Amino acid sequence: MNMIVHVLYNVITFPILRRINLRYINISSSLSRKYQVAENATTVLFPALLMWIASKWLILIFVCIVLAFHYEDDYDFVSVFTVVLPVMLLKAECFRMLLRDWLRLIECCNESISIVLTIIFMFVTVFIVLVPLELLRADCFRWAFTCEQNNPFTRELPGPNSIPATSAATMGLLLAAAAAAVIYLVYYIFDFYRWVAKYPRGPTPLPFVGNLLSFDSKSLHLHFNSLSREFGLVFTVFIPVPMVVITGHEAIKEAFVIKGDSFAHRPNYPFDDQMAFCENGGVISSNGDSWRENRRQAISILRDFGMGKGLMEEKVKLSILEYLRYLDQIKDKGAVDMRWPVQLMVANIINETLFGYRYEYDKCKPLIDYVEAFNKFISDLSQSFLRFFSFKFPWIKYIPVLRYHAVIKHRETKQRLMKYITANVRESMGKYKADEEPDCFVHAYAQKIGSNPYLTKEQLLATCDDFFLAALVHEIQRRANILSINVLRETQEETEVMGYRIPARTLINGDLYRVHANDPLFDNPSEFRPERYLNEDGKTINKDAVDRTIPFSLGKRQCAGEGLARVELLLGLSSTVQKYRILPTKEGPVDLTPYNNIVILPKQQPLRLEKL
Repeated sequence: MNMIVHVLYNVITFPILRRINLRYINISSSLSRKYQVAENATTVLFPALLMWIASKWLILIFVCIVLAFHYEDDYDFVSVFTVVLPVMLLKAECFRMLLRDWLRLIECCNESISIVLTIIFMFVTVFIVLVPLELLRADCFRWAFTCEQNNPFTRELPGPNSIPATSAATMGLLLAAAAAAVIYLVYYIFDFYRWVAKYPRGPTPLPFVGNLLSFDSKSLHLHFNSLSREFGLVFTVFIPVPMVVITGHEAIKEAFVIKGDSFAHRPNYPFDDQMAFCENGGVISSNGDSWRENRRQAISILRDFGMGKGLMEEKVKLSILEYLRYLDQIKDKGAVDMRWPVQLMVANIINETLFGYRYEYDKCKPLIDYVEAFNKFISDLSQSFLRFFSFKFPWIKYIPVLRYHAVIKHRETKQRLMKYITANVRESMGKYKADEEPDCFVHAYAQKIGSNPYLTKEQLLATCDDFFLAALVHEIQRRANILSINVLRETQEETEVMGYRIPARTLINGDLYRVHANDPLFDNPSEFRPERYLNEDGKTINKDAVDRTIPFSLGKRQCAGEGLARVELLLGLSSTVQKYRILPTKEGPVDLTPYNNIVILPKQQPLRLEKL
């Protein structure tokens, strides 16, 4: 064994160590002053520990070298792997300095690098702590402190023959530890794939990371669509917890309608409650009695205010008239950004229903701030694999570096959204009088607070947040496929769909994109053909086509604001095209390629309006 180590050292390690000799001389003094240790101590301990690791754990020295050459100007980063780790064995204060500088470094890196570097840091730290200090002293430090040179890096590095012999006790312990690690790894892999076999067949996952390495967060709907062609209507992806994806109208109907009770639960994972108004709050994410009571009361109040009736249509028409009046006032109709007029039209409908007031088109900065925060929140979440990792490893929230990328930076954006809702509710409640007939959702909900234990002020905030987000999503709906991944559900018990067994507490994604983009009822589904919803007489509605169009999902978790959204879409679109011809600008054709995110958005681009 020693002969193999010496050969590897001569051929690979020793020449590379010579290359970093001069580089270490330049940074040794600055590091010594930074960590308040003697220069001769750092320059002696560094080669000692480096030679010891090279003779036993070649992988660690290669990691150090690669990182050292890759980050040539980042001395603090190099110090983590070269100087500070050995020094912390002798001086505990240096470890605290190391941790502080490490956190500062990681916060400047992107999320992927942070994950990898934190894992490496944890491994190296734990490794050094677990290896008995006596072994280090016997194999390494004894040699280091008996070096005849006062500063080895001012001369040649020690040659291969100066590496101390490995004791039998040390070698035996290391071999035993390596054997135990290999046995455990083999058992873990075997047990992991035995567990994977319990779920519907899908792409083969890897231990610890599942299928995340093959995910494209910006086009999940296309990824699931291709997997459906290979694995059928029901398949499993691991993120790294198992998520069963159900595609096809019949499969989704069986799960969400016929077996709706088994699929009515929402998953609750570590970071969700930290970014919510209250635990188990609102309509979208809550469960149990709280969800049933808040959904029932919300739908009841909305119906009282005319949802699905002529009264709601009148509110929608009033908002549309203001929207058309604003378009008439635009002088240059050659390049019009339609995004804000349409969003404000929809926002005024939902604002008047929820809070009892409307925005003016030239005084809507709070709404603009809200929309920008919402878009940033969705974009950041869609690109955060740490959220998925937290499903499997909830202890991530206790690691400062990972907690920052997984929770804190998202929470700041979420707080901007909460601030908007809270301000609107506070303003509306300032006009509330308990003895008068309620004129908005907030006032009607406030009257019911106290009569039901599940109706509280915190639930009111969460419910208003749910409806406002839903309205924002519906506004950008160009067609049914606006969600690359549906709002996740969770099975409450073991069940079956299309003959596939699904264990209890499994994440469920009803893939609506696949239904609309590949349903056999629709000929050439990629083409825009409104006539597919009409029968052969060209007048009556094709009920089968309508039933298989489910942008608001199905079952007990079907969107509570569907009625309002359909009225907004129908009246808003028809009123616009009756008055204006919408054309591309003279710059060129409209790019219809969507911007893929959790929500599939049209690209921001101006349009040309011609009045009819």
